[in-house]
Amino acid sequence: MPILDPQQVLAGNDNMGFIDYNTLAEDGKEFLRTDLWQFEFSVAPLAVYYPGKEVINRRLVGVTPSIDTSITDVEHNVRGFDISQAATIKTSGTMDLAFIDREDQSIHVMDEDWKDKSVSKNERYSFRKEDIVATAVYTLFNTSRQPIRKYTFFNVRPTTGGNGNLAGENEAASRSELTMSLKFEHYTVEYLNI
Repeated sequence: MPILDPQQVLAGNDNMGFIDYNTLAEDGKEFLRTDLWQFEFSVAPLAVYYPGKEVINRRLVGVTPSIDTSITDVEHNVRGFDISQAATIKTSGTMDLAFIDREDQSIHVMDEDWKDKSVSKNERYSFRKEDIVATAVYTLFNTSRQPIRKYTFFNVRPTTGGNGNLAGENEAASRSELTMSLKFEHYTVEYLNI
């Protein structure tokens, strides 16, 4: 049995010639960083207080998207044979945005206003969907700070109400650290560096 060169096997699977496998740095010479990303609301919710892109960028310290990539199968038994075919894949999910808020509490105001406009605590009234959903863009970069992946999330809106108990000795800490829990109905992904 002949000995196969791994680079030739990989190159053989790359039938479109996207990657020059002879120039890849292996053996721990390449690594990915998790701190090179950018998040923005490309379309902010219209009816909600929005502090601006710069404030969001300065105070956002973490993005945790949760995307369900499971494929739903259609299964049927025909003449004693089980037949299964991939039918759909979910494109909805959730994300958590971690903020460090400041004295003006503008992120807290945006979060509370967005939740209140979605379902008011007092009047039990909701604004129109088109006025309270946003579009968000999450871009990942490689170590050379070139964009490698761009996720676009559509129909983004809050999932939880209230920010917990703000009384007690840790009130200042709970006012400065805020997690905004959001859900989205659909996402797309673009691969930018292949």
